[in-house]
Amino acid sequence: MNILIAVSKMFGDMQVSIEDIFSENGMVATRIRYRAFHIGECMGIAVTGRNISFEALHLTHYWWKKTPAGLRKQPPITGSGGCSR
Repeated sequence: MNILIAVSKMFGDMQVSIEDIFSENGMVATRIRYRAFHIGECMGIAVTGRNISFEALHLTHYWWKKTPAGLRKQPPITGSGGCSR
């Protein structure tokens, strides 16, 4: 299951704001703020019905792979989750 699908089942009306982006030596750091309404149980956390807000720092090693057509692309990022609505 895609992580975004899992999160959308746990939190309704999700808003995601990119607060800062930094890049140096092939690394990218992104500070992101999440705001949502807690609507679904996940990993043993019962539904609270409350609004939540938190920030996260995402670190990525940025690299490119040259394709035969000369285009550049990065492999997709996939994830899984264990949440239910």
